[in-house]
Amino acid sequence: MLLHLPHISCLVLASDLDPSSNLNSVVENDNKDHVPLSENEYQTNPDIILVRKQQQQLEKLEELVKNLTQIVSRLEDRFSEIPEKVEKLPLLSADDEKREVEKIKEGLNGKEKVASGAGPGTVSVTKYSTFWSERFQFVSAVKLGTSPSCINVLPFKDFEGLSKYVAVGDDKGKVYVFLRNGDVSMEFDALSELQFESSSVTAMVSYLSVYKNESIIVSGYESGIVFMHRVWEVSNSDEWSSLHVEMVGRFEISEGGRSRINVLEVHHVGRKRYILAIDGSGKITVFREDGTVYGSAVPSRQPLAFLKQRLLFLTETGAGSLDLRTMKLKESQCEGLNNSIAKNYVFDAIDRSKAYGFTQEGDLIHTLLMGDIVNFKCRIRSKRKMDLDEPLALHAMKGYLLIANQEKIFVYNVSSQHYVWAGGLRLSFSVGLDEIIASFLNQQVADVNDEKRMAIPLLTSDYEKLVILSLGNGYVAIYRSNLPSFKSEFNGILWTSPVLFFILFLFGAWQFFCQ
Repeated sequence: MLLHLPHISCLVLASDLDPSSNLNSVVENDNKDHVPLSENEYQTNPDIILVRKQQQQLEKLEELVKNLTQIVSRLEDRFSEIPEKVEKLPLLSADDEKREVEKIKEGLNGKEKVASGAGPGTVSVTKYSTFWSERFQFVSAVKLGTSPSCINVLPFKDFEGLSKYVAVGDDKGKVYVFLRNGDVSMEFDALSELQFESSSVTAMVSYLSVYKNESIIVSGYESGIVFMHRVWEVSNSDEWSSLHVEMVGRFEISEGGRSRINVLEVHHVGRKRYILAIDGSGKITVFREDGTVYGSAVPSRQPLAFLKQRLLFLTETGAGSLDLRTMKLKESQCEGLNNSIAKNYVFDAIDRSKAYGFTQEGDLIHTLLMGDIVNFKCRIRSKRKMDLDEPLALHAMKGYLLIANQEKIFVYNVSSQHYVWAGGLRLSFSVGLDEIIASFLNQQVADVNDEKRMAIPLLTSDYEKLVILSLGNGYVAIYRSNLPSFKSEFNGILWTSPVLFFILFLFGAWQFFCQ
């Protein structure tokens, strides 16, 4: 079949005109005579070669478009699955539907205020700060179906010297042990095993056992019960290991009036370990590792923090010491406290004689506790008014003090004596919890922002690199600190330790013998 068009010359493939025709035959239409091309002319004609190249390019483009279409469809399927997974996370609030409607209204009225990458309706995140992400590297996060009430870093270390496991207790009495990457290694519920009524985990301490790859976890509860568990690590391969747990014993505070366990500490005397438990009444009960009671003492004020390995402690109004041999207490007032009552304390991670705390009046205090159990002295070095909403959580790591409430986290530089003598601690930076959550949980920033106000802030670390904090709504996040570390200043160590008295003694003896 030939087409006759006046004054038009074109090339038409025979396959386009007649499917049954030979694919190699080409017809040239001209206004004078219309003779088909020969085989040689078909192979050498530049127009035919150009058409063939264009046809090959079209086929390649069609294949490329097909591949891109498949990739786009896969991405759409994957993105459509993400909101469904997030929505399955259980929320603790009973007003989910009401809050969802309010989020939709806020999203319609303030879409321009939403930060880049945030979910719909998260208008509270108007400006994303990089302070936290630059100084703390996100490691992992876990979400409990209950509310975390206590966090402790277990003393297992990896080849880099970092802690491997984190224990988290909840308000139902269950203890979870997570790997640093967020995987659940194990969990145990001592209360349900003994058919006790559920109670919140209020205090937790852990220490290395005398056996290799073994640790002891001591947990205290709202009901006044203290449990001891033995946890050991079994290596299944070169890169993978598992934890096993066994209950060692149960400590009874008193049968008459059980009260909340506020503080748990471990004191080492040679190869022996003593567990110190402080309840809500302020009573100090000392247990042996076998669960028997060694002794007890009742100070005049509630102990808030113990100085490790020296049996010195800070109370609401001063300081005290405990003689383990006689179980006798010695207490004194803290100079400069001026009738204020402290609510919480934390000792410095480098200089053990320094401590930081908060008073009922909202003052951030820097305290010095020097001496031994026989002669000790407590003095307030600085006091600074802070306008922070309670409750508050304090934790000290090398060179820094971290303070958290239900809205923000404040990081203070405590590594230099200059800032202390100049009138207080230096604030390095502060960041809102919603900004921290936005860095790894974009889809539910608004939900967590609402829920975190209902939770008590929790904050702990391994005192060097790892920082663990609760973010509300059952979320617990693990970060690795990139904060610059500072060495202890010689003056800070010299003037707050017995080294000074020893140097003065040598100088006096030298002067005496010279004369």
